[in-house]
Amino acid sequence: MSESNEIPEDDNSISSFGDYRPYSEDNSMSPNAVHQPSELRPDHSDNSSDTANFVQDDLLENEEVQEEYLNESNGLLEEGRNMEVALSEEQRSQSDIKIAEAADEILYNLSNENAKIDKVKNELKTQKELFDKYLAEEKQNQAAEREKWEENRRKAAKLFGQDVIELNVGGTHKLVTTKATLCKAQGSTLAAMFNGKHKLKLHKGQVFIDRDGDTFSKVLSYLRNDKVPLLKDELEKALFREELNYWAIPYNSPAAAKMLFDSQWCASSLRLESTNTVISKRTLQHGTVYCASPLTPQRPYVEFKVTVNADVQTQKANVFIGLVDRARHDPGNLLSTFWKDSPCSFYWDVWNYKLIKVNENGVQTGIVGEYGCKCKNENTNIIGMSYDHKKRTVTFYKNGICLGVGFHNVPNNLYPCLLYTSDAADDMQCVDLGGRRIIKKKKKKK
Repeated sequence: MSESNEIPEDDNSISSFGDYRPYSEDNSMSPNAVHQPSELRPDHSDNSSDTANFVQDDLLENEEVQEEYLNESNGLLEEGRNMEVALSEEQRSQSDIKIAEAADEILYNLSNENAKIDKVKNELKTQKELFDKYLAEEKQNQAAEREKWEENRRKAAKLFGQDVIELNVGGTHKLVTTKATLCKAQGSTLAAMFNGKHKLKLHKGQVFIDRDGDTFSKVLSYLRNDKVPLLKDELEKALFREELNYWAIPYNSPAAAKMLFDSQWCASSLRLESTNTVISKRTLQHGTVYCASPLTPQRPYVEFKVTVNADVQTQKANVFIGLVDRARHDPGNLLSTFWKDSPCSFYWDVWNYKLIKVNENGVQTGIVGEYGCKCKNENTNIIGMSYDHKKRTVTFYKNGICLGVGFHNVPNNLYPCLLYTSDAADDMQCVDLGGRRIIKKKKKKK
């Protein structure tokens, strides 16, 4: 019986090409045998030991081949891994570059969009400012239009709600006006005539007034518009003032509001305020102040608002208003209490109802009592004075009431003057109303 030449299986003899199996005795290839070259085929004529040695050598050689191949495979595998790593790093680097480029592009686009947004915001802001300005102007225009409409409505209501009166003046002028216009100068004869307390006699449905129609129409215009109408010459001016005096209507010319006190002719006991339009008493000492301009044909009237915080009936409220020849006076005598230091003067002692005249030599030559009138509120009065250059007369007014001519034969170019006696003291609360001169007198301490 022949001995089998089988080789035990060994894990280390297995290559990647399959298991090694020798030929069988019948020279047939085992199904798992690797086809060997003819020079490597075993010689069956050798003995069994040579065969085993050959197989052993063959196995060792095969193992070296396998190890070499394995090292080469591992080298290739490592190289492939390195290439893969390198490729991955390159790809990652390229990806980072692409991401960075994409981020830069996004930031660039975002910056452009922000710039566009800022531009739109600025345009909207500009449009809003223009719209706000337009809206403010529209509101102002609407407010002005609304005020104008309200004023027209008030005027219309006033006109429609007033009693209409037809006048026949002098038989030459037929005038139509309202009761409110005729009664506008409170305390005047015209107001007393149409205040409803007296029954009016009508002639053909009209109230007849026996005065010059042309001059009276100017007085009516004066009452309607609160300003002096256009007067052609001195004759018209004189007739107009005469008509005002007849009806006891005060003459408030625009020139009167512009007259100022003269700071160079103001006693130290007095205080000038509000750009020389307000005078007040600061000490108990006597004091005199002159206006800056004389009464002229162009400026024949001056008016003062006088406030006295005292009982003018029980306490002496000696405030004088008058005209003086300043050329004969000395500024050093503004504190004087003697008439000799005030020559050529014409004074009205308002609350003592006296007229006092001082001649050129400083001698008191005449006193007229009971000149003037009492009003409801004696503590606040509008005191006026007018000078007729043709007739050379001085007329005084109190709260719109003409008191009649006070002095005759008065020289021209005299200055309006206010005189505070020593018992008059200021309460230091002076207010300038409408440019008029204001005097305040403090209540005398008991």
